Amino acid sequence: MYGNDAKYTEKEEDSPLIDDDCVSERAVFYGVSLPGMTAWAHEMAVGPAHTLAEALDHLHVDVSEVNRAPLSDKPSVTAMIKMYNLEEAEELKTADVVDLVGILSMDGQLAGDWHLSGEEAKVQWMPSIHVLHWTRMPLESITQTFLQPASAPKAVSAPATSPFVSHDALRAALIEYLATALGNDVLAAEYVLLALLARIHARRAGVTVGSISLNLSRMVDHELLPILESLLPAVVRQPLSLATLNDPKHTLFVRHAEQNTHAGRLQLPNGTCVLVDEREMQEGKLQDHGLQNIRALTTVLQKRSLPYVLPYSEMHLDTDLIMLVVSEAKTFLPVDVHVPVHSTQASVAPNASFEALQAWRTYLARTRHASLTIPEGVSQHIQDDFVERRRASPDFTQEDLQRCLSVARLLALSHGHTELTPDLWRRAVALDEARAARLAPPS
Repeated sequence: MYGNDAKYTEKEEDSPLIDDDCVSERAVFYGVSLPGMTAWAHEMAVGPAHTLAEALDHLHVDVSEVNRAPLSDKPSVTAMIKMYNLEEAEELKTADVVDLVGILSMDGQLAGDWHLSGEEAKVQWMPSIHVLHWTRMPLESITQTFLQPASAPKAVSAPATSPFVSHDALRAALIEYLATALGNDVLAAEYVLLALLARIHARRAGVTVGSISLNLSRMVDHELLPILESLLPAVVRQPLSLATLNDPKHTLFVRHAEQNTHAGRLQLPNGTCVLVDEREMQEGKLQDHGLQNIRALTTVLQKRSLPYVLPYSEMHLDTDLIMLVVSEAKTFLPVDVHVPVHSTQASVAPNASFEALQAWRTYLARTRHASLTIPEGVSQHIQDDFVERRRASPDFTQEDLQRCLSVARLLALSHGHTELTPDLWRRAVALDEARAARLAPPS
């Protein structure tokens, strides 16, 4: 980089003097369109589709690198993000959602294997954003329904514009709405709601605390996807079939290939809902790539981290996704909670007013980032209850306790509480017992 005051002398024509004050380092990243962004969230974030189309007609940024985008089968714009503050650049993490203000340009770069081709190097032109200001954002904030934690009330309440008279009425209506995709199964709808609110709030010695992955079995004739897309800002459907798992173009993990890093389909912002559809799985043989995909999915479910397979090493980066698995029988994947769906009627198409949807979206966004405390007395009550249950039934394990604790925490948050109570603990245990009763073999 040369400054305007770079000086030359007759004897030093071939050695220009560069003022060190005019030279600085920069960090370069690749940014892509938000993967899995739902239609309503897209409209709230960037405006109506027709307005955006008119703006793009004048912008002429029509470059997309499918290998850089997690969902290569969806439209996406890729740009180089150039940051000139290295300290701030070090704060960025893979799959962060950021809001950028900068100068747009078209810059060229050589292909990664240009020195191996033996041909004249070809320059690829890509949009670049020279960053002047940036802000990291929770995924929910792009929809303008997210209330920043600093200004959020201690108790999550119904939004001021909500058509519901109370928090309980809002929650009950949301459960009913979710149940429309589950054959009117209220218990399954309760667990779906809790899964949508789950978020990792602690990582200790490789163990994550706060998240819940959910398997809904007996989902032969039910479709959950339209419901999820109407409520959440980002939803990705991940079909599981032999064809997709074995397809090298359908990679769930991040890998290095063709001198470039290729994004994986699970390289998604925290808070993205991933609907894993196992109903297409049939008998057959998984090839090596298919086994790698299953291993990556298992790692995301068990450790909440995603493999990055590099040429000479493999690393794992933390992730926090909403993981829902739908299947006919119990899934073969390791999930935290399994709920067989008991239908009492045929599923119907989701139907709700715009005002109700907005109230539910706001409720989900705020509640997911709300805080909960467990008073010392309640903690002792839970320990005593665990001892009693172990005495009555040795089958009640530490794993059962952890699951019930997670359910109790999410149940309390879903009802707008900031503290766990003995009553909420009992309700969580009752919910788990009702779920477990469905798993028992028929007598």
